[in-house]
Amino acid sequence: MQTTVTFNQIVTLIKQLSLADQKRLWEWFRQQFKDLFLPISSPPPTKVMTAKDLLESDLIGMWADRIDITDSLTFARQLRHQAETREPYDFAGQ
Repeated sequence: MQTTVTFNQIVTLIKQLSLADQKRLWEWFRQQFKDLFLPISSPPPTKVMTAKDLLESDLIGMWADRIDITDSLTFARQLRHQAETREPYDFAGQ
């Protein structure tokens, strides 16, 4: 007899595990699916971006033509506030 288990049921059970068992489960998953995960540590960037590099990049002025942003300081503050106060994403959909 085969039992069907939903994703939410699995998440609920995982949340009931001790932190040590959750870590063991994570390590088991990482080992089982290691080809799907990026390396934990990546080498440092080969070149550090200087202020001159930044000024010459496409980042500076990339929103210059946006007509919906009338006050860039206020807009930046609103973006930071939204990022700081948003709820964490619930992968279980609960």
